[in-house]
Amino acid sequence: MTPRIRAFRAEDAEYIIDNIREDDRKELAAIGLSASDGIRMSVENSTYLYTGLDRDNNPAFVLGTAVTPSGAMIWLLGTDAIDREPKTFLLNSRPVLDLMFEITGVKTIYNYVWKGNKVHIKWLKWLGFHLHEHEEGPLKDFIFFYMTKE
Repeated sequence: MTPRIRAFRAEDAEYIIDNIREDDRKELAAIGLSASDGIRMSVENSTYLYTGLDRDNNPAFVLGTAVTPSGAMIWLLGTDAIDREPKTFLLNSRPVLDLMFEITGVKTIYNYVWKGNKVHIKWLKWLGFHLHEHEEGPLKDFIFFYMTKE
């Protein structure tokens, strides 16, 4: 995957839906959404949207943020291109995360990740996010993650 990020285009959502990573599909299913409904809902509720392109200029992932009173809720849904070139994805994650802080103007970025999405959990830890597991209740299958920058 080349380190190319561009503005989101509507057709990117369709590409991700058709080629979504299995763990991303399972995470959406864990909250009762299909890949199609999950990405459409995420796109519709986002303040900022970007698409990462693979080496063939196909969407590798869609990344969005929704600015809230608490900060910015961040999300990413991707294809197997992320897994095929993990080093490139990892090395470009921090600059993209810094961009999300810059464009949103918030101090905290957060969301939940499904406990079964082990690759994303490792990635979030590597980026320096704080993780908090819920032992019971409706969020017991999810981990809250957040990062605060002063």
